[in-house]
Amino acid sequence: MHDSIRESSLVCISASYAGGVIALGLRDEWTAMFLPAFLGAIIIASYCMIVLPVNIAVQFLLALSFYGVAFQGLLGPLDGSFGAIWFLLTIAFSAFQIGFVYSSTFAVSNIPTRAISFPFAIVAGEFLRHWVTRLYDGSGLTFCLLGQATANSDLLIQNADWGGVWLLSFVVAMIAAAITTNFIPGFSRQNRVFFAGVATAILFVLFSYGAWRLSNQNVENDSAKMNILVCPHIPDVRLITELKTASEQLAVLSSYKSVVLFPETCIGWSFDTSKAEPQQLLLTNFSRLVDFTFVLGVWIRTNDERSRNACLILENGVVSESIDKMHLVPFVESRPIGTEQLLKAGLIPAAAVRNIVVGESVNYTSWENGDMRVVPCVCYDLFFSETFQRFPQRTKSINVCCLDETFDGNGVFRKLSRIHSRLRAVEFRQPVVRSSLGGFSGAFDQRGTSIEATEVHDKFSWFEVQPTNITTVYEEFGDWFPVFCCVVCSIFGIVSPFSSQNPQGKPQ
Repeated sequence: MHDSIRESSLVCISASYAGGVIALGLRDEWTAMFLPAFLGAIIIASYCMIVLPVNIAVQFLLALSFYGVAFQGLLGPLDGSFGAIWFLLTIAFSAFQIGFVYSSTFAVSNIPTRAISFPFAIVAGEFLRHWVTRLYDGSGLTFCLLGQATANSDLLIQNADWGGVWLLSFVVAMIAAAITTNFIPGFSRQNRVFFAGVATAILFVLFSYGAWRLSNQNVENDSAKMNILVCPHIPDVRLITELKTASEQLAVLSSYKSVVLFPETCIGWSFDTSKAEPQQLLLTNFSRLVDFTFVLGVWIRTNDERSRNACLILENGVVSESIDKMHLVPFVESRPIGTEQLLKAGLIPAAAVRNIVVGESVNYTSWENGDMRVVPCVCYDLFFSETFQRFPQRTKSINVCCLDETFDGNGVFRKLSRIHSRLRAVEFRQPVVRSSLGGFSGAFDQRGTSIEATEVHDKFSWFEVQPTNITTVYEEFGDWFPVFCCVVCSIFGIVSPFSSQNPQGKPQ
């Protein structure tokens, strides 16, 4: 009796440990000693899901610790400002995960079969969670994808151009399952060796592809570069003076097209010039004097005193394009069910909520110069690959992002956005350039490697970036891999009952 209680307690403690450590890995809290802890955590988590799916207590502790740690860094419950949202999201997502894992026992009740299907089920579960959340808030929450943990691996991340970050989630789950089969009851030695062999072969192919990609830049050498001046500050007289000096220098040193990238919501903008703010007039007048293209994140005022969070493309004193933010932040910018009740109860800071208009759809390129283009996104859009997929033109291009990360008191959001910058760069094989208030401003090339600044000034940094014209499998076919995983899981669900010898996932 005492041994059984002690064993159950150990399993529960291990599940809590596993969930929290995995969440830290997804938050990019890596240190020299963290890899063994993370590897142990994913093995424990996979064992709990494969062998103990009907143990609600274990599944609850695993999910609760995972989402609790993952969302804590984003929503900062320790200071109380979004504590209620942190608590509600942690409970809601934990309930979803428990339900998904438990229901899998009805589709695949045989433990060895569940071990084989585990990597596919992880991706299918993440994909389903994304779409369920998207139906609720209009965007979907993608901060907690297992594949994010591989973003620090220069070799593995290269494979994102095939199946996106979903494919990387599959890789992590496959490694965990291959090791966990050694502890799973009913899994024969022959099958363990076979599973390990297949996993090793897949990893060899993925690492080999990554090494090939890193050694072959695969860009068109005859394409011109762009000068990107990243200005992570609100435009003022001092900044304009520095940009004027830079324009004179670039006119002498470089024949490349120059783009100035400002951060999100750096100024308010009105298309009625009589209501324009001084910063808008200053920037507009300056743009008439220099051969720069300005990309800036702004609040566009509307007639009903609300605003649109957007990127503007400004050239020669004229706004050529206005690209609205595609994904609105839940509870702060969008208003899903329950937002008003949370506001009335004082569980959401009223000052944090923005009266924002839903963005207009965009189906055309943002800015073109010959056969080159700049594709913008706004802060939260960076976490969603479809943001860049909405621009169908296949021309040489770079992707840029305007961010405001001044709200991030513990740095977790800044780490996550940097991870996803690398992922987006590799998924589309196009450089990503960031301009962030309060966060990291810089550039990544099409391999996810940081680009060193050509010059660093007080108010801006100058990067030379080479646009690419590469259409990846992921860009062409989108989320084909998670759909494929859903199909595979369905096939396992159909075939498994005919070979099941271990109903309800209970160990023999």
